[in-house]
Amino acid sequence: MIILLLQTHKSITAKTLAEKLEVSERTIYRDIDVLSSLGVPVYSTRGRTGSIKLMGNFQTSLTGLTQNDIYYFSLPVPKKLIEDLGISTPTDSSYMKLLSNAPEEIKSSLSKINNFLYIDISSWTKETYQTDKSLLLQLQHVVWESLKIEINYEKTNGFKLYNLKPLALVLKRTVWYLVAIDDKCIKNFRVDRINKLEIKSDKFNRPSNFNLEIYWNTTVNTFRKELPKYPVTFEVNEELYNHLKRRKTIRIIEEAFDSSVKVYRLKILFDVEFEAMQFVFEYGNQIKILNPKSLIDSLKSKAYEILKTYK
Repeated sequence: MIILLLQTHKSITAKTLAEKLEVSERTIYRDIDVLSSLGVPVYSTRGRTGSIKLMGNFQTSLTGLTQNDIYYFSLPVPKKLIEDLGISTPTDSSYMKLLSNAPEEIKSSLSKINNFLYIDISSWTKETYQTDKSLLLQLQHVVWESLKIEINYEKTNGFKLYNLKPLALVLKRTVWYLVAIDDKCIKNFRVDRINKLEIKSDKFNRPSNFNLEIYWNTTVNTFRKELPKYPVTFEVNEELYNHLKRRKTIRIIEEAFDSSVKVYRLKILFDVEFEAMQFVFEYGNQIKILNPKSLIDSLKSKAYEILKTYK
């Protein structure tokens, strides 16, 4: 650590080093003598104006970090992640390790990175639930120590007891998930639905072939593929067609232009019928449904209810 501090500071006093490393000045001078005997070109002068510095362009290879590595590790971490996990802000010595070999221009840019880049994973609306940090802390413990647990978990039809082997925690947007083995199957459990947690005294052996990143990405992709699909075919004019093409969230899976009547026929994919109804109400008479007929019937019924309410 002394070498890292010396690389970061051109010249530093023994007193400052002692304060940063929480040792005595005598210990600092003794360590400097040891470094010197090992061939490290460190030079020190004692007295009131004395200081310690590295001679020449000596650089340690302790970090071995590239410029890209330094930027990567210096990226700001989402505030919610830090707060929920109860992690303290990194100390200056942590950054010393990253910056010790960095050129001055990189050091200068990194000092400004928190004002240039901010990562906010929260939604625009107010969260409907709060993270139980005490529960999350316990889950961190059982994951790290490979301790078996029993949870009382809230499902749509009531509560259910699960005996689990916890493998990992995942934060998706603002929701925490516990990844755990239930019997022989790996499942995901929303942390905010865990009503009660009991930590067992016995440990378990983690699967040696378990890879969290691969597992989670596979789970997400499978979930997306299994989501219900609701395709709707519309007829729109050219102006609305161009507008819809610019909307990145609109999933147009088929399109065709009818030159005889100068309209576009678009097949758009929705998750459920209700989402398609919202879409149609947004554009009103600018858009015409061709199929399915069931969506037209649902819209007529909903429109009748609205007109009846405000008649």
